[in-house]
Amino acid sequence: MLDKKIDFNLLGCVSYNLLAGNTAYVVSDGKNILIGETEGISPITLNSSLGFGMGYDLSKKISFNLEPEN
Repeated sequence: MLDKKIDFNLLGCVSYNLLAGNTAYVVSDGKNILIGETEGISPITLNSSLGFGMGYDLSKKISFNLEPEN
């Protein structure tokens, strides 16, 4: 039997990224040298994640949460 202080959480997230610039550089001897543009990169990328978390109430005001990192 589980302690009533333990909570289980289902976590979900959807996010998107916008490509702001498409230039590629190489760093050589502390100098940035422009080598051109990257190929095959979409200007918009969608990401999603799903996780399972757990929490434990240490007191009425303090709790300990263990959740996955994105």
